[in-house]
Amino acid sequence: HDLRLALNQAVRLKMPVMLMLWEQDVTCSQDSTALRFHVQALWMNRWAQVLNDRKYQPYLMLNIANEWGTSKDGYASYMATYKDLIRAMRARGFRAPIVIDAADCGQATGSFLEGRGKALEAADPLHNLIVSVHAYNKPWNSPEKIDQNIAALRAEGVPFMLGEFGDRELVEEGNAVDHLHLMQTAEETGTGW
Repeated sequence: HDLRLALNQAVRLKMPVMLMLWEQDVTCSQDSTALRFHVQALWMNRWAQVLNDRKYQPYLMLNIANEWGTSKDGYASYMATYKDLIRAMRARGFRAPIVIDAADCGQATGSFLEGRGKALEAADPLHNLIVSVHAYNKPWNSPEKIDQNIAALRAEGVPFMLGEFGDRELVEEGNAVDHLHLMQTAEETGTGW
């Protein structure tokens, strides 16, 4: 009921909405059993009827899970799990764009490089997929790294966005992200943020 009320308000305001699974045992986890449990319980059962309503489709993006997965096994479990979940969500009737966060708490840009982003996109029969990276910490802590990461992701040819990012105010030494440069580069390159 609350989900429908919130989406009705978004439609009235013509406001895009990215729904996200953000469970404690999923975020920054590599446990595919927990992820699959929550996807089944929430996306496939509890939320499906509302989210598949035609009137919401132009406003929705569906982020399967916040920051789930690891690169430690060469992305093997990450890729296999997400390919299965993408196919399952489409089979359940979801038509809105599906968003996939990068592994390693959203920060592993490599999740979508070397053809992995294309492989995830190919798993979607609707080819309506957006990959998302979270620009925090050392992988993004200089204008050069920001430019290199965005260029590498754009070169893969898969729609992507900067789903979250940090700023220069982060106190931890060496982790500060030049958020103004990040936003400027995103705008100049047509990258969503």
